[in-house]
Amino acid sequence: MNKDDMGIDLVPRDSTEWHSMWATLGKHSANRNLPKPTIAENFGERWQYMGSHETRYCFFWKRYIHLFRHRMHPTEGTNYGILIPASRDFDAAMLVRSFTP
Repeated sequence: MNKDDMGIDLVPRDSTEWHSMWATLGKHSANRNLPKPTIAENFGERWQYMGSHETRYCFFWKRYIHLFRHRMHPTEGTNYGILIPASRDFDAAMLVRSFTP
């Protein structure tokens, strides 16, 4: 594994993709009936955006996904994660490398 592949890539705040992925998170079935679905506050815990990365499927197709976690979701319990597919307009060049070991 290349050291460059081990960084954490983030979507810039207030970008079109930022708003799209949070809106999609709010529509997820686990959040749909909550008063503030994009926050899902429970015992001081709320949704956290963990980063975005490329994933491959069917051997040769690839796409980007955004990872969210909630350490104590009000309906799903502890350590719950959701993968949100990137929008069709997503451009991987907009990702910002925020951490590299």
